Amino acid sequence: MKTKRSMLWAKAAAASALLASGTGAQADTSVTLHGLVDAYVGSVKYSGMSGRENSVGNGGLTTSWFGLSGEEQLKADLSAVFDLESFFRVNTGEVSRARPGDTFFSRQASVGLKGNWGTIRLGRNTAPNFFPSLFFNPLGASFNFSPLFLHSYSPTIDRGVKWANSINGDTGWSNSVSYQTPRMAGLTANLVYQFGSAEHSRSNVGANIIYRNGPFAATVFGQKVKLNNPSGMPFTGVYREETSWFGGLSYDFDFVKLFATYQQAKHDTALQDKTWQLGASAPLGKGKVMISWANTRRDTGTDTLKRNTATAGYDYFISKRTDVYLLGMYDKVTGMDEGTSVVAGIRHRF
Repeated sequence: MKTKRSMLWAKAAAASALLASGTGAQADTSVTLHGLVDAYVGSVKYSGMSGRENSVGNGGLTTSWFGLSGEEQLKADLSAVFDLESFFRVNTGEVSRARPGDTFFSRQASVGLKGNWGTIRLGRNTAPNFFPSLFFNPLGASFNFSPLFLHSYSPTIDRGVKWANSINGDTGWSNSVSYQTPRMAGLTANLVYQFGSAEHSRSNVGANIIYRNGPFAATVFGQKVKLNNPSGMPFTGVYREETSWFGGLSYDFDFVKLFATYQQAKHDTALQDKTWQLGASAPLGKGKVMISWANTRRDTGTDTLKRNTATAGYDYFISKRTDVYLLGMYDKVTGMDEGTSVVAGIRHRF
């Protein structure tokens, strides 16, 4: 009996040692499952739409997504990193955005190295335009209701509205190399280059700079785009390339945070867009009030169009990871009927 007990204790000790050694082997490696789910219900009508969309929608404030991120420490000052992130539509259960030809990991798919010299990544990387646009307007990356994102990145032609997005090439670039500097006195810079193919030698290239120091922040991006994404193929249609640049400022007075941006996008045709955006957010109770207005002047070479969009809302945080929101939007394009929208939504991070 004593021998059997000794054997059992020996096996338990060996199992504990094995677990301990396994834990130690994984101590310098981390893999995280994370994401965000955002759905809204309400009535949506953009300027020029013949009818209204009364339904449940996806991504009132943020496009729903999930993904895996990992980091392994190789040396004291060197780590291997990866990100695999996918969009999905919570209202239908479909993987991807509504963007035609969207791939599974269209949000990001990259692997690289990080050190005190910065981070370099290979794969499908975030485009230079995304983070400056995200951080410098009070409604963030709301492709449905942020005036800046609606004018810049959300074509509404498929909804019966004759408005093409002013910034092309998508917010993620496939077949690309990106380099991010370490943060230096509040400043970081990002450079992204997207390769073409043997059949199509065109490429995309761009960079951004983001400065944050206390309540003040500033940013700028510039990019030259010849490839559409996520396919990485050349543009088809009336133009073959686009050059765009963007500048933004924000200042947090504690009781209110102010935002201002200016953006230009010029195609190799006569088409040119100039977009102003002004916004503000203010804490109220357990949430914040948000308001943003954008104006785009579109010169086509033969005609001039203007689009004015204003959105106001309240975002209430139930917890650190869950918030509910209410948004109202006004939208008007030259020569088209005005549109108004009212939605209520819920967002959860995990």
